[in-house]
Amino acid sequence: MNMTMHLSPRLEAVAQAVPPGACVIDVGTDHARLPVWLVQMRRVRRVVATDLRPGPLEGAAALVAQTNTDDRIDLRLTDGLSGLEPEDGDTVVIAGMGGETMVSILSDAPWTKQGTLLILEPQTKQAELRSYLTKNGYVVMSERLVKDAGRIYPILTVRGGDSPAYSQAELYTGLYAQIGNDPLFDEYLSRLMARLAQAAPYDGTAADVLMELQEMMKRRYMSMATVQEIFTALAQKAPVEGKLDFDNVGLLVGRGSREVHRVLTALDIVDEVIDEAVAMGADLIVSHHPLFFDLKAVTDATWTGSRALTLAENRIAAICMHTNLDAAEGGVNDALMAALGGYVTGQLDQASSIGRIGMLAGEMPFSQFLPQVKSALASNGLRYHDAGRPVKKLAVCGGSGGGEIALAYQAGCDTYVTADVKYDQFLEAKYLGINLIDADHFCTENVVVPVLTGWLKEAFPGLEVHIAQSHGQTAQFY
Repeated sequence: MNMTMHLSPRLEAVAQAVPPGACVIDVGTDHARLPVWLVQMRRVRRVVATDLRPGPLEGAAALVAQTNTDDRIDLRLTDGLSGLEPEDGDTVVIAGMGGETMVSILSDAPWTKQGTLLILEPQTKQAELRSYLTKNGYVVMSERLVKDAGRIYPILTVRGGDSPAYSQAELYTGLYAQIGNDPLFDEYLSRLMARLAQAAPYDGTAADVLMELQEMMKRRYMSMATVQEIFTALAQKAPVEGKLDFDNVGLLVGRGSREVHRVLTALDIVDEVIDEAVAMGADLIVSHHPLFFDLKAVTDATWTGSRALTLAENRIAAICMHTNLDAAEGGVNDALMAALGGYVTGQLDQASSIGRIGMLAGEMPFSQFLPQVKSALASNGLRYHDAGRPVKKLAVCGGSGGGEIALAYQAGCDTYVTADVKYDQFLEAKYLGINLIDADHFCTENVVVPVLTGWLKEAFPGLEVHIAQSHGQTAQFY
């Protein structure tokens, strides 16, 4: 006999999270409903279905036989992932268990951090599970909520990797950037707050989390700013009049009247950043580098046009603050000087207000300053000329500042930190006898992204602002 398997809303949501063509390990398969459905829908190549109890596994065997799926479902009697290896599956599903049980299973299977996709549906102890994941080499890629028989369940998609920081409340709710736009989030949050309110008089942690959730709820319903209001606030910090003539800054994509709930900040609006913004439900990207300078068509025939088109299709606005942010007080170059441990004493280029002159608190050998720069800017490597001078008075220019070496020398600086330095400019530094460090364009300017984020949070306390995690230094060193 052949029969078509039907799943509950909870299990169907879990099944939909399984990528097509996967080889799945279903932990605690119970009666193998999920594996049978995955095979019948031709969603997977094969499934290893495990359970630690002989009874349910016998029931699973009967269902597999009834549905003629035994050629692609391998049933195993085992505890969790005990005895299984990475070769058994590229996707692990653990559903219908408590979070503490999932922690135990994953603790005994560290190989799951090495490229395995995890789909987790914890029934209880979700905060304990998220806490374990964030501290033990896993990153939650996405979360969604599903309602089944009156209950709301979170479904986590997880891989090995470095996790962003969670607030105490987000350990209970999931990362707000991932879950905040879910249609069930408000109901989920209300139920969670009701449970915590009952425990709060006797549990200090519950009381603290409840207070944080109440603030989250308050911010959630505050009146949000518009795209134009955000641009106006940024322009007060970095006046557009401070840009260079060639530049293209301001609101480059989107409607100024649109309300903004979530912002992503980044140095560049590249494909990965756009994908991240789409995934988190962002309404606006604020970047340093302009998306375009002389765009003539918005089509997918060019990389620039394709990105602009994708933003528009997903209703994501783009605000770009470039050379005006280089020149602004507190902008790129002030942030760069601060990152290197110096304090600003003047401007490098008086005409443009771009670049800074500053001092370190104390003199240090150039050989000691180099690793400090590399670490402070998270650079993959430095190109440099060592003039044999200790570092005390330095000049900085985020981005392409090789043309200002003479200005740094004339200001009496012993060291100049910038990027995109050409061969002849290294020769010039050697001739002048000044230390020169090329620390990469991205690294010398990315220091301003946290500054932008701070400005936005200060101006709009109810706005959710996140720094892009998908974009980093492009240049590598062999």
